[in-house]
Amino acid sequence: MELVLGEAPDTTLWRIVAVERISSGELLFTLRARSSLGALPILADTLLARDGSPVAAARIQEALDQLTDAFHRQQPVPVADVCRETARVILAAWTGTAANAKDLKDVIKKIPDDSDKREGLTGAATVINRLHARGKSSERERQAAKGKDLQPVCMEDAEASVQLVGFLLRDIGWGAT
Repeated sequence: MELVLGEAPDTTLWRIVAVERISSGELLFTLRARSSLGALPILADTLLARDGSPVAAARIQEALDQLTDAFHRQQPVPVADVCRETARVILAAWTGTAANAKDLKDVIKKIPDDSDKREGLTGAATVINRLHARGKSSERERQAAKGKDLQPVCMEDAEASVQLVGFLLRDIGWGAT
């Protein structure tokens, strides 16, 4: 259940996480903000794939909701993981490769060379993908064997991943203006 606080245009969206009765008999509501601190734009009313075909916004919004929830509740590594999946969902829908792109790395390869957005999209998606890999101990161990010291994912890295997801949305025109 969601709750809107404030008056338009200065409203905030909150989710009711729990309701419990306290010793005085009153109800205590635990709320969680539905904001991503401005990093993620609101989805545009119409989402179009690169070829101009309509994209169902429900799956994109679901991925963004999961990211927002993770951002507020999880440690940095799970946030980076959810960012990777969200980026995969967004780019797969935009490129039209949703059915056959199981990994963000595969979707990055599907961004057309002739797209004027290729450099920005591939750069942002690659950083998101690398931050996800840095969260895995096996990847850090593999890189250490090559003499490379990968730093573990910190909260600033997770925040950067969220910002990059926002960049993807704005760059493909899916952020409301």
